Order: sequence, then C-alpha cells, then structure tokens
Amino acid sequence: MAEFVEVARLDQLAPGQGMTVTVRGVPVALFNVEGTVYAINDTCRHAGVSLGAGELRGDIVRCRAHGWRYDVTTGHTLHDPEERVTRYPVQVVEGAILVDVT
Repeated sequence: MAEFVEVARLDQLAPGQGMTVTVRGVPVALFNVEGTVYAINDTCRHAGVSLGAGELRGDIVRCRAHGWRYDVTTGHTLHDPEERVTRYPVQVVEGAILVDVT
C-alpha cells in the first residue's frame, strides 16, 4: 500500500527546477517538468553526487560531477537504459508535493 508523505510545496519548485528532499531517510530529487513533478533517487549511480542539484533541461538532468544524464520521468540513464536510479510515485494535492518511497 502506498504511503505518501508531504515533502514540499509546489510553489517551492518552479518549472525547470530541481530540489533535494529526504523522505523517510531516503534522499530524493524532485523535478518540475512543465508543471508535472517527478521524483527519483537523488544519488548518481556513477559518482554518488546529488541529482537534485544537477542541470535540468526538459526531462533530462545532468549530474554535476561527470555529466551522466538521467531521464527524470523514468530514472534511466541515457548512456545505458539498463542503468537507472529508482523512480518514486508523486502526487500533488492542494499545492502539496507528496512522495511514496515504500
């Protein structure tokens, strides 16, 4: 059963931006892609750097350390579709961003 937790407010995450939150001890990167919020694990598989602090272009975030790129809608890397970070379900309810990491 899903266990959504409020992690931020939509007005804190402008379109085209990312941010990092912690949900039940899990580091999560949130991204606003044209009004839709996506959540993936915040840790780059290559260098362990925060993805939430990376550069977002469209639905692709680029890791600051070595340039690995991830599709924030799926969590998959662009260089190897088998390599990915976990994607988490998101709901936006009355301006609150809710994420389920279970």
